[in-house]
Amino acid sequence: MKTYKQRLIEVKKAEDPQVLLKALWNYISFPIRLPNRPHQEALLAEASRFSMQVEDPYFAMKALSFQGYIWGSGSRKIYLTHGWSSKAADFTEIITALLLLDDVQIIAFDALANGSSEGELSNLMLYVKPLEAIIEKYGMPEVLIGHSLGAMANVVALKAFETQPKLLISITPVIELADNFTGMMNHASVHPADKERWFQDFLDYYKLPVSYFDMKSLYSELPATKHLVFYDDNDEMLPFAQLEGFLLQHPELITRNFSTAGHYRILRDPAFIEALKDTLSDLS
Repeated sequence: MKTYKQRLIEVKKAEDPQVLLKALWNYISFPIRLPNRPHQEALLAEASRFSMQVEDPYFAMKALSFQGYIWGSGSRKIYLTHGWSSKAADFTEIITALLLLDDVQIIAFDALANGSSEGELSNLMLYVKPLEAIIEKYGMPEVLIGHSLGAMANVVALKAFETQPKLLISITPVIELADNFTGMMNHASVHPADKERWFQDFLDYYKLPVSYFDMKSLYSELPATKHLVFYDDNDEMLPFAQLEGFLLQHPELITRNFSTAGHYRILRDPAFIEALKDTLSDLS
């Protein structure tokens, strides 16, 4: 498997437009897999594991298996959807805290091409499809939690169901997917004309413009009884102006700012974890 750095180099050295297009797809759609740390492995060892298959019509062109993990057997179901280049184990501190609540069952999974799941390339829908499969098999959760791209995947997945979770929690959510792609191409020093060519290729392939994948338009109906957004107004990964625009559109959302907690570090931030635990305790 080619590493992220190799894919970045291929983008930078590509001169032929078609070669560059292919290199950009392989670069933008490639999640980095980081190994689990010992405390993460210890938590996974406590879980009941399951494997399910979903179709990947975008890259592998066949069904691929994703890995899921279940902790507890309570009646209060809590599902978690991780972000890009992440995995279920990255919720270790959150899961450990939530297992202290009464009567809970927690389910997390590795999206395709992430963690221990099959696949090499991924996209938003390869996060959505596993979540839909889990809901269909295990039922609608009381609480659905998503981080970063996982927060957008949750909103998309819930459109397929008539029932709603009691609580949807979005942690440092991605708002405009196009901005993420642009940031990656800027990092690779891609020329503006080549960026536009890739966005056109995205439209030709998916039959949807990348602008469609924007929470401000995807979020047309309240997907849960209550929606709580935890964020960092100094998020180093996502411009706060995008989230601010989304929140202004939806004043009904309950929000809490953990300034300087960090886009990824927030998942381990003690103040955030305590607030999350308190929120779910109050819901019971």
